[in-house]
Amino acid sequence: MIGGFFRAVMTPFALFLGLNSIPELVTGVLGTMFMGIGMFGLYFLHIRQAGKLGFAAFAIHSFASFLLMALVFESLTFRVYEPAMLDSPTPPLPIAIAGMTSMPLLILSMILFPLCIFRTNIFSRFPAVLLLATPVLNFIPAVSDFGPLLWGAAFILFGSEAWKQAGQITPYRGSEGAEQVC
Repeated sequence: MIGGFFRAVMTPFALFLGLNSIPELVTGVLGTMFMGIGMFGLYFLHIRQAGKLGFAAFAIHSFASFLLMALVFESLTFRVYEPAMLDSPTPPLPIAIAGMTSMPLLILSMILFPLCIFRTNIFSRFPAVLLLATPVLNFIPAVSDFGPLLWGAAFILFGSEAWKQAGQITPYRGSEGAEQVC
């Protein structure tokens, strides 16, 4: 939920303060970091039902989120300490490779995770549809700035559902009757 909130807040900052503004970049770093961490909770809550497709979606999304977080942090660092680097026609090779890798992986995970949800019904379909619509929205120039808003909203909804579902899990009672939480 925290990652989704920060990712969604990027949209108003980008629209009103401009791309690569300090508040937009700070919320981008926090959003991608917490979303990468949050995928662990979403996956581990339903590890048995998610299967291989769920594992692939979780692993790819977490890795790509951390990669994107590093790229956004790099932009934030350049914005603060060396703004001319943001206007550079060619980024340094490691940044170029990370940039070319992170978005295709995120798009792949934004397709795989909803497919896992549709197949297993571990979460409701609405946030899955929002997540699936995010990469589509990113390719439509007139509305591409709203992609982070949808992505964030999907994770807020996933987080709130996971929170409710985790509260309904009953503890395991061992042979002695003592509660053991697995």
